[in-house]
Amino acid sequence: MDADTVKEVVVAGASVLAVIAAMAYVGMAYGNDTGVLSTQGGQMLAYAIAGFVVLMAIVGYTRQYWLNPDDEE
Repeated sequence: MDADTVKEVVVAGASVLAVIAAMAYVGMAYGNDTGVLSTQGGQMLAYAIAGFVVLMAIVGYTRQYWLNPDDEE
């Protein structure tokens, strides 16, 4: 793999780990003993997923336009 591919894999992997950590936190903070989320926990989980989508859009934009300004892809 070339250096650009490694960078993309590392950034994507870190982003996925961040959303998994956020989901685990929501589950621990808003879940009960039977593993059921409260209504507020469901909302927080939806926010975590929406945040992941926004994060990946920002990462993609940054990767494409800021880190490779001369690349014509």
